[in-house]
Amino acid sequence: MRAEVQPSRLLHIFDVPQILASGMPIAIFNQIRQQIAAGHTVLSVNFWPPNVSPQRLAEFQAAAPNEPRIATSMRDLIRGVHELSGGVDQIYSHGLWSRSALCALFLPKSSCAKIRHAPHGALDQAAMHYGYLKKQFSWHLTQKWALSRAGTLIATSTRELEGIKRHLPRANIQLVPLSVPSIAPVPAPDGPRRRLLYFGRIHPIKGIGAILEAWKEIHQHLPDWDLDLIGPQEEPWTSHFKKQVDNLNLPRVSFHPEVKPDERFEALATGNLVLAPSLTENFGLVIAEALALGRTVIASEQTGWEARSGLVLFSSQAEFQRVMLAEASKISKATAVARAIS
Repeated sequence: MRAEVQPSRLLHIFDVPQILASGMPIAIFNQIRQQIAAGHTVLSVNFWPPNVSPQRLAEFQAAAPNEPRIATSMRDLIRGVHELSGGVDQIYSHGLWSRSALCALFLPKSSCAKIRHAPHGALDQAAMHYGYLKKQFSWHLTQKWALSRAGTLIATSTRELEGIKRHLPRANIQLVPLSVPSIAPVPAPDGPRRRLLYFGRIHPIKGIGAILEAWKEIHQHLPDWDLDLIGPQEEPWTSHFKKQVDNLNLPRVSFHPEVKPDERFEALATGNLVLAPSLTENFGLVIAEALALGRTVIASEQTGWEARSGLVLFSSQAEFQRVMLAEASKISKATAVARAIS
């Protein structure tokens, strides 16, 4: 017989200035919703820029119910965490290189023991490469000590666990894979054109350059396919990749802004083939969601996933181009056969 979960009071601390349909925000809010559904009382304190738009603030309050607190200064953030931390059973701290990640430095040891800090892949070698000097300075000055004060560090994959160990070999690390909400498979689009879809941040660490280089080599073989990239338009990287598209004279490439969280699965379902060539992933939530929707995913071995039904892995640029062309051609052929039969 399954034991009943005892309701607890939980506190989440994070620094999420936008509610984006990708990455860390989705992982946080999935966890919050699941904890509330399990009967827990979930409180939250979020650092938020003082000039936030009312619409985005309303989106956050909908994503993190139970009277979420907004802090617009480090002082307000620390005060809010102090007021709530003594009356909760566990404290969840999220991310690094942020104000919220420093809160452990200002809490008593009795409260620090309750902290379960999830870096969300921030300590991976590839992630550390971008903004390296700034991150090294921040790590040795504050972030390392804040992370060391947490009672438990949470890794969402074996790859991330090993990365955390390299930086904090004596830390108490727990492996807790991200949970994916129940998703029913959705039929692939059946229009006259098909879609290669990337869904995530527009950033070099996500392998955008590899996608464009591969498309340069294969687009002429796939005249009925389009390449769409959906996600937060990060500058200067968005301008950099749009310029790369122009310089390579790439046809049928479109960049689209991020969608709202409740439109996430609908957007993913519009792809016939999903691309995930990241240089690193702490878990790869998009991969899990796309597979659940019934899409074939082409992913880099650096994402930490193992090959399985519907998931094709590659280890080099040449292999990426080859499997992209092969899988797209397979889908085109299957669609043509299905139309001929009907």
